[in-house]
Amino acid sequence: RTNSGNPQVRCYAAQTLGLIRRTECIPLLSKLAIDKEPAVRKEALASIGKIADKESSELLLNALQDPCWEVRKSAATVLSDSGWQATDNRQKAMFLVAAQDWQGTVATGKDAVEFLKNPIREKQEWIRKSAIQTLVRIGADSVEPLHECLNDESVELRLSAIEGLGKIGDPKSKSYLTTLLSDKNPEIRRKALVALANPANADLASQIAKLLKDKDKLIRKNAVETLGVIGGSESENILASAMNDEDWIVRRNAVEALGLIKTETSTKIIVNALSDKEELVRKTAVEILQSRSWSPENDAEKTLQLASLKKWKEIPLIGKNAVEPITNLVEDKNPQNRADIAFILGELRDESSIPVLAKLILEDNSAEVKKTASLAIAKFAKKAENNLMEVLDDAKDPMTVKCVVTALANIPDAHEDTVEELIDLLEDSEHTVIRKSAAESLGAIGDKRAVKYLVHAIESDKEKKSVKLASARALAKIKDLNCLKKLQELI
Repeated sequence: RTNSGNPQVRCYAAQTLGLIRRTECIPLLSKLAIDKEPAVRKEALASIGKIADKESSELLLNALQDPCWEVRKSAATVLSDSGWQATDNRQKAMFLVAAQDWQGTVATGKDAVEFLKNPIREKQEWIRKSAIQTLVRIGADSVEPLHECLNDESVELRLSAIEGLGKIGDPKSKSYLTTLLSDKNPEIRRKALVALANPANADLASQIAKLLKDKDKLIRKNAVETLGVIGGSESENILASAMNDEDWIVRRNAVEALGLIKTETSTKIIVNALSDKEELVRKTAVEILQSRSWSPENDAEKTLQLASLKKWKEIPLIGKNAVEPITNLVEDKNPQNRADIAFILGELRDESSIPVLAKLILEDNSAEVKKTASLAIAKFAKKAENNLMEVLDDAKDPMTVKCVVTALANIPDAHEDTVEELIDLLEDSEHTVIRKSAAESLGAIGDKRAVKYLVHAIESDKEKKSVKLASARALAKIKDLNCLKKLQELI
């Protein structure tokens, strides 16, 4: 039965031999103790433990290095139950590893390292992690088995080994980890970056910089983080270039990394980050600058500081010097911020802002931003009229047209062409909201040429009620005797 092709039969044979408890059974159990099936080996060891002699003890000691954790643990349990005692520290380490007494294993120091090679290759993640954590706690003496794992077929094992080496931080591991920066597996590259995040690795800045071109944004993110930890002037320059990364998270992490390098150069780079188009990048930058007790050196920096702190109401007090820096932020992804910027540009009343506001009205996808920009551009009066008319010609959606029409209504003494354009919209637009806005704007402008068209809108059987009411209110605003008479007739 010990030669049966059925593993279950061989298990039963091992159990039966244990019940016999005779030394003559040891040769058969010795054979089963090296069976290809872990379950058979485990049963054989349990039976061997019932036969107390020198040969059985040797078999159990050999089993402490079995490739299967269950077999090793079974051997350790049998030895422990028999009252066995280790003769030296090496034997004790071998026993404690098999018994999965990780705390005790650490106490045996470097003698345990060779016996942890099997556990770190186990399929069970919890055993693998426990063994690697034990190697980490043992320290520099344990890096060799982790180095051996770096080229293993198992990605999980490689990742665990890299993490362990990073925690140990032994200089002997630097070359191994540096090689992994060019590994084809992005997760391996990322883990290697994290493992190399050590101030002692400042000489690796140029090699880490290559990963800032990696397609994987998470790797670029980890690259800037590692540069921040290793520090140095070379890292500063590389992080400055990372501020141009297309991904805002990479840029924000670059700012955080520069925050770890406390130099005048890093402060200047962080100041430049106050003009980033992403709100959270600016927020991170201003917080770091505040922690360094930084003060703006000019109006542009003061403007960007206030914008980063969202103290929008204080920016107009700076005056025209605030226009250029605040204009650079109009691409902010937060529509509320863009609306606030549009409002500020209207308050500052610098003519260079007119094309910027016109573009917001035409291209922005937020109705609130369009509306705010239209009110802001109206503050420039006739100076903005031509720009608004160009936007009106290019506008394709009702909301944009409405915003332009509203802005035109706030421009006193509107140009003749503007009035005619509004009349055309009242007469011909297929959108009710545009016809209504055109009527309101014609009333606000108060040009007498609009009277007959407003009357036509009121009298039309096909016109919507909202447009009729807007046209009636518009007539009431046009200060003309004939207009008032017409209103009386309509009443």
